[in-house]
Amino acid sequence: MKFKILILVIVGLYQPGLKAQPFYKHFSNNTLRVDFSLCGDSSQTHLYINRVLCEPGWGGRINNLTESPDFGSFAYTVADAQSGEKLFEGRFCTLFQEWQTTKEAAHIPRAFTNTILMPFPNSNIYLTIIQRKNGFMTDTLIHLLLDPKSPLITPLHVPAWHTKTLLKSGNPHECVDIAILAEGYTANQMDKFWADAQRFADALFTSAPFSLTKNRFNIYAVACESAEEDVDIPYKNQYRNTALNCSYSTFYTDRYLTTSDMEAVHNAASLVPYDQICILANTGEYGGGGIFNFFSVFSAGGTVNAKVFIHEFGHAFAGLADEYYSSSVAYSNFYPKNTEPWEPNITTCVNFLNKWGDLIDANTPIPTPNTSKYQKKVGVFEGGGYAEHGVFRPCVDCRMKTNEAVDFCPVCARSVQRMVSYVCGEGYKE
Repeated sequence: MKFKILILVIVGLYQPGLKAQPFYKHFSNNTLRVDFSLCGDSSQTHLYINRVLCEPGWGGRINNLTESPDFGSFAYTVADAQSGEKLFEGRFCTLFQEWQTTKEAAHIPRAFTNTILMPFPNSNIYLTIIQRKNGFMTDTLIHLLLDPKSPLITPLHVPAWHTKTLLKSGNPHECVDIAILAEGYTANQMDKFWADAQRFADALFTSAPFSLTKNRFNIYAVACESAEEDVDIPYKNQYRNTALNCSYSTFYTDRYLTTSDMEAVHNAASLVPYDQICILANTGEYGGGGIFNFFSVFSAGGTVNAKVFIHEFGHAFAGLADEYYSSSVAYSNFYPKNTEPWEPNITTCVNFLNKWGDLIDANTPIPTPNTSKYQKKVGVFEGGGYAEHGVFRPCVDCRMKTNEAVDFCPVCARSVQRMVSYVCGEGYKE
C-alpha cells in the first residue's frame, strides 16, 4: 500500500451572507479544484499534486454530500481536520487506469493529468484519494492536509470565451449540469458550434430514460476557440492546433477519441456550472470516448454521431460499461473473471444478484440463452466488457452494446435514473 502524507497550505474566497444551511457550515460557494498526475505502470500507481485552485462558484449538489454509489476506480473523501467528520465524497475514473490494462503499461511508465472538484471548505480539511484494488477501495494514494486560509492557492483566471444556456430547468445544486465544450471550432465557426451543441442537447432527450428526466437537466455551451479546425487523427497523419488537444488513436485504437489535457478542459468548463463535461469535436471522423466522472467526447459529423454521444454519456454520467465484445480494443483482461465489476450493467457472476437480480423473471435461466424467446427479457447473457466469455450483460441488446439499439435496457435505464437522483442531491436510491 502506498501512503503519502503531504501538507499543503491553501487559501479560499469565503463569501459571507449565504443562506444558513448545513452545507454552508462547512463550505463556501466556490469550488476547490485539485490538479494532479497519476504516474506508474501496470503494477504501480503514484499520485503527485500539480496545483490547487479556487474556481468561482459551486454548481454541484449541496445535500447528501457524504453518500455515493460504489462506482469508479478511484474515490476521494473530504474530512474536517479537527473532528475527523466526513464532509464530502466523490468517485471517478481516469485514462491512467485504462492505460494500466494495456500491453504497453507492462514495460513503459507513463503519467496522466487528472482533476477533481469539491466545494471550497471553510476550515482545514484532509483530502484522501483511494484507488480500487481487487474490487475494493483499499489503496490510499494520498492523505493531504488543506488549509483554506493560505496564500498558496491559485485563483483561476477563467478564459474569455462566450457561453450560452441551451436548457435551463432549475437550480444548479438540484439539477444535472452539463457543459458542452467546443473542440476544433475556429473563431469564425462558432455559429456552427452553437447549432451543433443545441442539436446534441436535443438528441439526448430523444432516448429513454433521459426523455423522462429532461426537467432535471441544465445544459450550457462553451465556445472554446481553436486555432485550427478538426482534431488530431494520427492514423491519417493529421495534427491540429486545438483548444482542448483531442486526438483519435488513444491507446492505438483508431476510433478512440480522448484528450489528456485535463487542465485545459476544466479551465473551459469553469465558465458555467458543471457536473458533467461533454466535448464536441468538429470532425466527421467516427468515434468518441467516455469515462466515468471524467468526460465524454464525440464527433459532430457522421450518420450515427448522436447515438455515439448518448452511448459515451452513459459511460461518463452513469458509470455504464461497454456491453460489446467483438470490437478490437487495447485492453488485456480488463475485467478479471474472479472479481465482480463495479459497473452496474455487467457481471462476472460473482455477485450479479445484487445488481439486477430483482429484474429477472423466476423462469429465466441463468446464464440466459441468446434465443428469440429471451430477446425482450432481462437475463444474464454471455459476452460484454470486451470479452466474449466470462463477462455477462443484462439484455440481448442495449445502447451500451450497439448503435442499432433504440434505448437503454431496463438495467441501464434504472442506473441512469438513480444517478440523476444522486447528482441532484437526493442520494443514490437503490
